Amino acid sequence: MWRAFPLSLLLCILTYPALANDVRETDTTARISALQAMDIDTEAVEAATPDTDITEPIEITAAEEIPQDAVESPAEETAEESAEETTEEATEDDTYTEPLPTREKYAVAHGDFEQIPDYIKQRLDPRHVHTFSMDAGPFYYRYEEPEIDVKISGLMYGFTGKYAYRPPDDNIFNNVVLNTYRAEGTYAFSDDFTYKGSGIDKGIHNRYYDVRALVAKDYLLYDKTMVTPYFGFGHRYLYDKGNMRVTSTGALAYDRHSRYYYLPVGFDVQLPTKNRDLFSVDANLEYDIFLWGKQTSDFGSAFNGFLGTRSENVSNDQTKGFGVRGSVKFTYIEPHSKAHFYFEPFARYWRIEDSDTDDVLIFSQLRSGLEPRNDTLEVGTKFGIQF
Repeated sequence: MWRAFPLSLLLCILTYPALANDVRETDTTARISALQAMDIDTEAVEAATPDTDITEPIEITAAEEIPQDAVESPAEETAEESAEETTEEATEDDTYTEPLPTREKYAVAHGDFEQIPDYIKQRLDPRHVHTFSMDAGPFYYRYEEPEIDVKISGLMYGFTGKYAYRPPDDNIFNNVVLNTYRAEGTYAFSDDFTYKGSGIDKGIHNRYYDVRALVAKDYLLYDKTMVTPYFGFGHRYLYDKGNMRVTSTGALAYDRHSRYYYLPVGFDVQLPTKNRDLFSVDANLEYDIFLWGKQTSDFGSAFNGFLGTRSENVSNDQTKGFGVRGSVKFTYIEPHSKAHFYFEPFARYWRIEDSDTDDVLIFSQLRSGLEPRNDTLEVGTKFGIQF
């Protein structure tokens, strides 16, 4: 056994040079093939002999340098292309607006309003959560007491502001009964009224305001018509300034204060149009339930002490009457803007019956004061903006 070991060792020593040469030839051939696949000059490799040490580096000139993109793997190229496509898609998404899904289009077109998502409702007029509007315009005003042939008339200028709140679907104030809450205020004035009765007087000053709080419910019908019935509470105050004025027949004028408290009941209708994206038409009709009124005539302020006499103010309660009003609003919907412009012809009418009587001193004589039946008519046009 120990004799066989030296013989095996001797055989390994004798055959080692040949095996080493075979390994060097195989490695050199594989290296040349790889360089040829990369279009590299292989003269330096071909000139190498089997005795050349393969660990010696091969010099490559600048013209023979391997381009960086030539050694990139197909997987890396695919990853870069995917990244570029993702970047392009992200850029497009910044400006892309997704069209309405079929279900939402159906809801808008066919009246299933409760299923319309909030962001769709924000695109519909008037289904904004918060809506503001302001308008102004002239109108004709006429107050008449037909039983005693008294008339006050002239041109007034009015300003109106409105705010509407429509809570989202998940809000407790958006329910089966109510989903709209509004506040409105109107102020009007004139410095050029004409009085006709006990003579004629011109240039009379007149002011009034009308404030209202309303609750409503929006209904979207099958033909795309939006109907909004509402009711609420209103207060109207009018001041007619005539203190110490004298008519053409020598009659003395006095200040008048008129207060109405009433319940407005009505509905708004947004009518469908051929081009609803640019124009909308809204109609309004309202009946005002007259609750109570008070008429104060300042005889005491005007006549007390006149020629040494005594006079007191007359205060009359009014309990019977009604009001009616209506309008048609044409709105231009400004594209890509939250501001829309409109004009709105309107008419308002009040009829108040005879008041109760009030016994007071007028020129030191006890008299019974009465506010007779009267009618008030207002007709005009408002021009406004809505947000």
